[in-house]
Amino acid sequence: MTVNKSVKQITGPDGVVEGKSNYFMRVYQELKKVTWPIPSEVKRLTSVVIGIIVACGIYMWVVSTAISWILQRFTGK
Repeated sequence: MTVNKSVKQITGPDGVVEGKSNYFMRVYQELKKVTWPIPSEVKRLTSVVIGIIVACGIYMWVVSTAISWILQRFTGK
């Protein structure tokens, strides 16, 4: 699909100009083909993401504290 910005027309894969309603109908049809995750999978993957974020935060805090401690020892401040 291409959008011709100078004319503000939306063309489909076959090059035919589509109206807005036809465009959104095609979007809806494509969204029906999506395999959506089940709620338990969403909860599990969300927990994994939050765990990784917390682990990265702790890692950055440890590295920052270590660098700060090392610089204080060398500069005497």
